[in-house]
Amino acid sequence: MKKDITIVSSMVGAGLEREYLLLKALLESNGDYVMGVHYTDMNSQLHPSDIMISFEVVAPRTLNLSKENWLFPNSEWWDLRNDQFLPYFSKILCKTQDCYDIWCKKVGANKCVYTSFEARDLYKPEIQREYKFLHVAGKSEHKNTESVLNAWALPHDGQEPLPPLTVVARGPKIEAPFLNRRLDDMFPDKNVTYHAMLPDDKIIELMNTHKFHVIPSMYEGFGHVIHEGLGCDAFVITTDARPMNTYEGIVRECLIPVSGVTPYRLAQLNQVSAISVNNMVRKAVQILKSEEAAQESERPNAREAFLKNREFFQRQILDLANAVK
Repeated sequence: MKKDITIVSSMVGAGLEREYLLLKALLESNGDYVMGVHYTDMNSQLHPSDIMISFEVVAPRTLNLSKENWLFPNSEWWDLRNDQFLPYFSKILCKTQDCYDIWCKKVGANKCVYTSFEARDLYKPEIQREYKFLHVAGKSEHKNTESVLNAWALPHDGQEPLPPLTVVARGPKIEAPFLNRRLDDMFPDKNVTYHAMLPDDKIIELMNTHKFHVIPSMYEGFGHVIHEGLGCDAFVITTDARPMNTYEGIVRECLIPVSGVTPYRLAQLNQVSAISVNNMVRKAVQILKSEEAAQESERPNAREAFLKNREFFQRQILDLANAVK
């Protein structure tokens, strides 16, 4: 039986809206009717439905309108003032294993379901891959972007210069220290390209042209940019902390060690040092060059992991939706 489903999210063009659009497309492919609601809007079209799904934010006025209320929380952004509304939710849908563990302790395992999530499939196999590193942070301040940039600014000490790096990031913590200085002064090798913003088609091109993606996230609610990199079959380097170190397709020999931890909401933020980023970047280059010389690879297949995760998520969600009577 097809369902009438309402999705409550933040519709301002950021990550939550992207997640809404991905979930909407999946449910509509199942024949369900889906309506999106911005969490602060008093939408006159809001009506009783079979399932109400909330992404991170809670709109109290919606909680008595549906047969079932489901919540996709982001542990690092959960507002404890919303704890009072948790009894309204019959299911807590968890995008990572770390989220599942956190919320099982918070509300009980009987309410929690590990679903994972899916990222956009940006794979362009016809594009030639290059020996370059890519760091895409967007507006996020939780990607250890400063450590990545500083890793390329470290002296060589007799070693080869690092391969070229492209950075796409914006925000005061990045722009203030870096945009006010000439890149050539910071990076004498002239091997760093910085963009505050780029159109989506250009970012997709970069994600396919760069063989390496370095995304040492402090924490991830799901990790869209990491999974997009895996989908592009990139060599993805990230942080040796949950949930990042639990993703299939990650090169575990190149997980970047944590140098400091800060509790944050229901999660924790993991800092990494520039020297650790530098070391793992060099290790990744050595691994790939050795593989190419031997013409074989023992690394996990990043794209296969991406497709396997997407299939798992889609099956989980559709099974849950179809089970609602």
